[in-house]
Amino acid sequence: MIAEFSIHPIGEGTSVSGYVGAALEELKKAKGLRLQVTPMATVIEAGKLSDILPAVQAAHESLFRMGAKRVDFMLRVDDRRDKKRRMEDKVRAVTESQGTRRASATGWGRTGRAPSHPAGDPDGHARLGIRVKAER
Repeated sequence: MIAEFSIHPIGEGTSVSGYVGAALEELKKAKGLRLQVTPMATVIEAGKLSDILPAVQAAHESLFRMGAKRVDFMLRVDDRRDKKRRMEDKVRAVTESQGTRRASATGWGRTGRAPSHPAGDPDGHARLGIRVKAER
């Protein structure tokens, strides 16, 4: 089971890293969780939901213990039961898929050579449907 957790106090200023750090410490105390901190959230890997929920509740309460009057959090859970997945599996599946699509979309294919491109579009943005503002 993989979850994404984000938490922050409301009304405590623009820098909330101390609060987020306290919540993270609570998550680290929980047994059976693997954590990956990202710039916007923490990814949690666990065997079952009942491993995640108490850790999230402890993280939530830690912000109130620090003096926050209001706390907002988001918990998104991917509960896949047909096979076990790890964070790395999900990332690998997406990056491998993107590599295949990128090669196909850009025309690189199996040759390993850059495709010919229209003048003024050396990065192939037009073929990919990307509009790029010209530099001056």
